[in-house]
Amino acid sequence: AYAWKASVSAMTRLDDVIWSVGYRGLNDYPAPCAGCSSADKGKYIGEVIGNQTDWVREIAGGAEQKFITYMWAEGLGYLQHGYLDVPKDVSIILTDAGPGHIFGLDDYANISDGVYTHVAMYNGHANQLTEMVPPSRHFDQLGTFVKTGRRTKYIILNTSDLRPVPLTTEAIMRFAWDPKPFMTASTPDAAQTQFITQWCKRQYGVDDELASQIAQYYNDYFAIPYIQAGSSDNQLSNTIMDLADAYGQSLQKSRNVTATVVAKAHRAIPASLDAVRQLHNDTMGVYKLTGTWAEDRRNFFVAHLLGQSAMQRYGCEVQNSLAQSIIAMSQKQLQSAVSNLSDALSYYDDFFTAQRNAETSHWRGLFMHSHLADFQRGRSYVRLALVALKELSAAEIQLPAVPPRLYYTFTYYQLVNEDHYPLFYASQDWNMHNFVRISCSRKATQCYNNATGGYFHDTAYIYMKSLLENVDQLGVIHYTVDGSAPTSSSPAYSQSHGLVIHDTTHIKAVAIAPNVTPVTQSEATFTKV
Repeated sequence: AYAWKASVSAMTRLDDVIWSVGYRGLNDYPAPCAGCSSADKGKYIGEVIGNQTDWVREIAGGAEQKFITYMWAEGLGYLQHGYLDVPKDVSIILTDAGPGHIFGLDDYANISDGVYTHVAMYNGHANQLTEMVPPSRHFDQLGTFVKTGRRTKYIILNTSDLRPVPLTTEAIMRFAWDPKPFMTASTPDAAQTQFITQWCKRQYGVDDELASQIAQYYNDYFAIPYIQAGSSDNQLSNTIMDLADAYGQSLQKSRNVTATVVAKAHRAIPASLDAVRQLHNDTMGVYKLTGTWAEDRRNFFVAHLLGQSAMQRYGCEVQNSLAQSIIAMSQKQLQSAVSNLSDALSYYDDFFTAQRNAETSHWRGLFMHSHLADFQRGRSYVRLALVALKELSAAEIQLPAVPPRLYYTFTYYQLVNEDHYPLFYASQDWNMHNFVRISCSRKATQCYNNATGGYFHDTAYIYMKSLLENVDQLGVIHYTVDGSAPTSSSPAYSQSHGLVIHDTTHIKAVAIAPNVTPVTQSEATFTKV
């Protein structure tokens, strides 16, 4: 409540805000609730929505406010079974799962006020290097709203903001502005071809014939099966990392490849290899015609279609060569195994060259530190596997450890805001200097955290940390387990020892430090199950 009220109070133009209300868990997972039924969860989320709308109205006074709530997969289930009661003045927004398929579209388009969908996704398997969702899927899904005749108030588009996704973003925005040209096409695929052809004419300044040819190559790109499935770039990257790591470890331990690794290799041979080779060759053919284009349009072609086709082609080449090396090794063909793995590293060079070219002169370094798809890390695993192959005759194979994956590091710029939470700047009126985070450790025991505390089986090790480092250094965390409010006389928490509990326990804590006015206390209940 405190964080919500602080954030609402900081807004200077409440009439410009669309308030997103509801509740999900950490990292966008369904909200946890130990021992709760679906009916309980639906009821609690409904109460959360009611509280959030009340807090906004309390601060906004009589001004009319706009509220939306997203029907993620679990929320849609609560709604379907009557567990979730959404206030009439809160708009229901249907959501997709990432690659454009919208939950509950057939059953709930007639009662919802819009959709939330993606053209890029930060989810561990479809990350940020190339366009991800075929426009035809968006036309098909959004077209359902048009067919219901219901007024669509909101189309909320997640572009992820890490890489440009210009084609699909424009497709959705044009559909939102005027769906008629798309709805009159014979099929969503025909609407996609029609849109991309016109898009190519505008973007590349070419005639109808060449625009139609380039549009077909875009269609070929979106037809790649793993692109269709919504597993664009990291589908390649994760497969390569996992397979190369398993290969190197198997060689190090047994001087051979296990049946499990060989089976992985057979599954990893890319079924789309011939298709992506042809696509890349076709786009290279168009590139040879770009000498007469304006420089910025030629650069855009290199950055977009040519760059996408090259990254997909060379990513598949790496994956295929790696798999072939493992299969050759399983057949005692050491020279072939080494040759294929060397080819994989050469294809990595081609992959990174394509990325450098796609950056053109204006975006140098755009792909250099991509810890999302993380092809750089995949190359490290392939190199280590090659080292192991070449050292099979050594008394002992030594492989250095690959540094841990830095998947979340691009968000670290946000950490400075912790000093001012819940706002992004220092405020005397709103701060949580004495707020304490209370959590349990999963390393030592089976204890699971949730929004209200957590649950455990036998014993739980509880850890507390004040939000601001200066409080940790100058102040002391005090806590109680008897329901009373903590004061400076309450037991002091020790970071070195933690707090061990054996039964259901309700903890209240506050950080007390010189010259810091107490604002709020933290509470958490850890339930023994």
